This record gives sequence, C-alpha cells and structure tokens, in this order.
Amino acid sequence: MPRVLLLSLSILAAGCCSGRWDTIPERSREDFPSIYPEKRLLFDDAMEIRYVEAGQGFPIVFIHGIGADSHQWNLNLPWYAGAFRVIAADMPGHGKSSRPDGYPYSVDRSAEAVVALLDHEKIDRAVLVGNSMGGLIALLVAIRHPERVERLVLVDAAGGAELGFLDQRLAGSALFASKVAPLGLASECLVREGTSYVFEDPESLEGNPIYEGYIRKTLLLFSDPGERDRYQAMLSATLESILDCESYKQVGAIGAPTLVLWGEDDFIIDVDYADEIAKTMHAKLAVHPECGHVPSLEVPDWFHAQVDPFLADLAHRGPTP
Repeated sequence: MPRVLLLSLSILAAGCCSGRWDTIPERSREDFPSIYPEKRLLFDDAMEIRYVEAGQGFPIVFIHGIGADSHQWNLNLPWYAGAFRVIAADMPGHGKSSRPDGYPYSVDRSAEAVVALLDHEKIDRAVLVGNSMGGLIALLVAIRHPERVERLVLVDAAGGAELGFLDQRLAGSALFASKVAPLGLASECLVREGTSYVFEDPESLEGNPIYEGYIRKTLLLFSDPGERDRYQAMLSATLESILDCESYKQVGAIGAPTLVLWGEDDFIIDVDYADEIAKTMHAKLAVHPECGHVPSLEVPDWFHAQVDPFLADLAHRGPTP
C-alpha cells in the first residue's frame, strides 16, 4: 500500500512547494497570504474560481498543475508584473477555489474556466503559460478558442504527445491510486517522499517555510474526512480526464507561437515527449539538465531567461482591444 500512497502523493506534491519560501513566514496553506489581492469568479453557477492579478500591459495567464494552485507561480508573477498584466488562478477544486459536491471536474471544464476568466476580465487575447496539467489546459484553450491565444509557453506539459505503453501503465496506476489510496493514513514521511517524484532535488527545499507549510497543510487536509474525500474525488476525476484527453491529435494545427520548456530529470512526464511536442508544433525547445517537473520553481532564473526573449516584443504593449 505505501506504493499506492506514493503514486497519489506524487500528484499532490507538485503543489507542495509552490511559492516564495524566502519571504513567506511559516504557516498552514490556508493562511498563506496572496502576493496580490484575491479576486473571485463564479463559474458554472457552482464553482467559485479564486485568482490574483497584477501589473499592466499585455496579459499573461499562468495555469498550474494538478494538485498545485496559483501559489506555484509566486516566484514568476513579480518578475513579469512590471511589464505585463499577470493573472494566476486556482483551477476548479484546487487551492482556494471551491469544491462543491458532485461537480464534473475535468480539464475540459478547467479550459472553459480559463476562457470565462478572460471574458470576465475583458481580455480578448492572452499569453498562456501552463505547467503539467496546466499545459494541457492551455493547449485545449488554443485548440478550441484559437482567437483568444497570442502565444503558448508549455512547461513539462501534459497532452502534447500520446503516451507510450509503459507511461500509460504508470498513469493508469496513478489513477487507480488516486481513487483508492487511504490518504488519511499518510504520514509526514510519505508526503515528503512523494515530492521526490516531482522535484529533481527535494532535499534542497527542506527547511524552507513555504515547503514545510505545504507539507503540514497536506497532512491537515488528509486528516479532515469530508475535505479529504472531496479533494480526492476532484483529483481522480481530473486525472481521469487527463488520461482520456486526445488533445495530442490536434496540437499540430495550433497556430500560436509556442515555447516548450522541460526538466531533463522529469519523472512525471519524460523529457522525450518534449522533442515530440516541439517538432509537432514547430515550437522552440529548451531543456534544463538538472531539473524535475516544475522548472519555474526549481530553476526560476533559467525559466525567466527562456521566457523573457520569447515575450520581449509584447512587453509594455497595451492591453488587447
């Protein structure tokens, strides 16, 4: 059973270190202050989407991975807020967005939530930056609403290429684990070990207040039966929709200029998929040799060095008409 737990915990682990550990004091996840004022959007008449916004200029929307939330981008939002209008939202069921009983969680609904957010903020076109599941959500928006997407930055993204047989088996095991793992029995040791599936060097993050706060919040969430069950239902439904999605069949038709970034040591989505995505989409590709699944957090300086020239001509440009 520990292996089953680890598979589920690895899904959660992408969110365990989201944020800026050198400036945010130690506390539980629920108490983390947003670095910008929080805003809310009612979506699907039942889902309250929480998001933050800052800066002026051409819009960039940052989309986090499964199990994470908008805090994932806390190292990146201030970097771009000086020249762009930056927005980061908690996808349905994640972070401080609501988790209503019976909600039909899927990456399809999350993609429509992004479009609803653009509508709500009166944004016609935006740059979409997505990590992991967030990359798949960005792809779905670009496929279904190409007129809304100026450029794409795909960071260790799901959905851009068909999984090979062994990866399909691993993903199927993760889905099974997300449904049946007894998360209420998870120990701190197991939660920490789950991060080793996500980050190339999780030990380097130990002791950082933001990391330790997320570890405690995860354990608190698992200790609340009602909250734990709602969260686990969201994770399994979302993961199942990721595995069922066939976006890879349509990515070649996306016309938006695309930058693909990857960590060479990514255990969740192998770096081999980066080459396939870049070739199919005629995209620029950059790979960091000592990084896992979340380059924007693990190696933020490298991440910025790749993204900055890709968006340089949009910097300080006014909002879309």
